[in-house]
Amino acid sequence: MNYDLKQFESDIQSLNEQWGNPTLDPVVMSEDEIWQGLQRQYNVTLEEIKEIGSGIESRNHNEVLDGIVDGLFTLVRFISLTRNMYNVEGAMKAVVDNNKLKCSTNVDYFDKLGYKSEYTVTGTEFLTTGRTWYCLKNENGKVCKYDNFPTVELSGFIRKY
Repeated sequence: MNYDLKQFESDIQSLNEQWGNPTLDPVVMSEDEIWQGLQRQYNVTLEEIKEIGSGIESRNHNEVLDGIVDGLFTLVRFISLTRNMYNVEGAMKAVVDNNKLKCSTNVDYFDKLGYKSEYTVTGTEFLTTGRTWYCLKNENGKVCKYDNFPTVELSGFIRKY
């Protein structure tokens, strides 16, 4: 059986409906209720993500995997939780498009744009295409932004109510 993210999202929405966890709806809920609902979901997500760290510390693959899936479960829950407020799918695409600006096949790309001295230009060669893609990374391996990196505009994905 193939199980994908779309099915996972649908199952999460169904389970939350069965559990009596409502979708946030600014038409019928107060602003305080909305922010409290977001805070609750954030707290649950943070708790699950911490399981990954505990599993890494104890070198327990089962705990890491459980934390990954539970963390993903709670993060994906934000999609159905806020569907009356946000176009999350549209925002996802905008963020991906913006993040694509963080890489280039030109090794000098970042030198021209400028970047923090603690970042390193890192290249990854794809053997199938023979192309090397470059990005900026910090000491933790996080992909970073060059100077004056454009901000992704997400206000258009917030539903008017």
